Amino acid sequence: MVSAATYWASGLLCSSAGGEGAAPGGQLMGKARGSAVPAATRERREACRRMGCCFGYAGLLAGLIAAMSAEGRAPVQNAVHTAFTIAFFSLVLGAALLLTAASDLSSPLGHLRAMLALLLSVMMGTQLALFVLVNQYVRNGYGIPSSVYASTEYGILALLAALPMTWAGTALESDRHRAELSNGMDLRSRLPGYGGAKLSAGVVG
Repeated sequence: MVSAATYWASGLLCSSAGGEGAAPGGQLMGKARGSAVPAATRERREACRRMGCCFGYAGLLAGLIAAMSAEGRAPVQNAVHTAFTIAFFSLVLGAALLLTAASDLSSPLGHLRAMLALLLSVMMGTQLALFVLVNQYVRNGYGIPSSVYASTEYGILALLAALPMTWAGTALESDRHRAELSNGMDLRSRLPGYGGAKLSAGVVG
């Protein structure tokens, strides 16, 4: 379940986040808006987006390994499960923060995205602390029930599911732009002499 949610979230984020070049047609949109965004900012956003996508898919792999090595009686199996569980949460958090940094945070949805990323960071830290305390990796007498740990995990999954939705506006704008480009090309192809002009220009053939 955790790995499936990570795959879904990473796929949506990496296809719509970052604006320029993040989704099909995004590069054309980025060029059209290039005068409003400095080149250095665009490069930083694209670098963050690429790294965030790598973190997200690496987190997916870590989550799959953690799920396949579920805790059992063998100490080695438990150690592998613990290590990859921590890696999963760390990589997913890094992916969420990087993809958020790669986006435009000036819009209302951008503000919501930043708030969700901050809340996710807090909950991830809480989750890690509970993971250590509930499983007695650090001996303690707090008696924290496992249900508290499970509740924070479900909360994190809910945030991971909600975060990609803050890119809905960017995705819709990209789809609309692609549709406009496609319609424009269809109209041009129907104009008399368009094919001949392309041939003479060396575009076709």
